[in-house]
Amino acid sequence: MTVHTALGAIAALLVTFPVDASTGTAIDIGTFVNTGVGAIGYKGNFGDYVSSAKVAGPSQHTLISVDLGGLLTSLGVDAFLGVRITDTGLNTYGALSPGADVDLFGFDGLSPDIDLLYIYGGPNPVHQNETTEQLALRVGAIDTFSGAQDAWHQTHVSLGQEGSLTVLLSDPQDVIDFPGPGVAGVGPFLLMSEAGTSESFQVDVLAIPAPGTLVLLGLAAVFARSRRRRVRPEAATERSKQL
Repeated sequence: MTVHTALGAIAALLVTFPVDASTGTAIDIGTFVNTGVGAIGYKGNFGDYVSSAKVAGPSQHTLISVDLGGLLTSLGVDAFLGVRITDTGLNTYGALSPGADVDLFGFDGLSPDIDLLYIYGGPNPVHQNETTEQLALRVGAIDTFSGAQDAWHQTHVSLGQEGSLTVLLSDPQDVIDFPGPGVAGVGPFLLMSEAGTSESFQVDVLAIPAPGTLVLLGLAAVFARSRRRRVRPEAATERSKQL
């Protein structure tokens, strides 16, 4: 489905995005399920901007890529603020399998001056008091393995039932400054990987819509920024190259 002229559909996709460090407007990108060996199940309105591939090697990890540049410019978005991954509540839950396991969560093509803040919110006590640096380390590379546990291995974040992991940019990035405004396939890209199979998660992109878009949709939003610790984890793609 193309979204270049789907203003009517945008109204249904914009919802309140409650996070600790910032509030704004979110775009519901859709629901993802890792079905293994490079394949995914996707339900949403942005299939033109979503792709997946098997990571080289014996791990059979699946890399999911979302073309944020093409997607956000097509929607008339002014600035990009961050992304949230949320467990759908439809997975297996227990001590050894606490929901969707986020193995990789980062970006390719953002300005090198942008720092990232990772925030966990959910029922998993392992991550509730972890710092942004610890969370960034967990999701900085595709490196989890069969039998890895969140309590002992720094390879992934187990979201827990309806838990979430949010990454916020230190400064809003103007979409007009993206490498190829309006051109699909140029980026920047959101990169994700879920460690298991058959576990689903939902993705929201936090953004500031253009004023004209807000007027057309009859929406109003208040954006608040609070103090935040800055961290510059290695870019997700750079770590992936080391695999």
